[in-house]
Amino acid sequence: MRIENREDFADEVAEERMQGNWDKPIKCYCKNCTHLMIGYRAANGLAKLKCPRCGLVLVSKLKSRRCEQVEYYAPPGEIIE
Repeated sequence: MRIENREDFADEVAEERMQGNWDKPIKCYCKNCTHLMIGYRAANGLAKLKCPRCGLVLVSKLKSRRCEQVEYYAPPGEIIE
């Protein structure tokens, strides 16, 4: 999944929330600024979190009960170290 800009991400998340597909709350720390992010994991194992402080986007997908795929998208103009 490619996120082109923040407005597209916000629209996509709002649409999924309206459909009622969000089940389990999750929390993790931002890899960029260490701010606590809280979001919801959907029934299909997908979680999308956005840091309110720096704008980093985290997309997490449960592949199995022992494997999780996590993708980080840096805010515009920054590089994740």
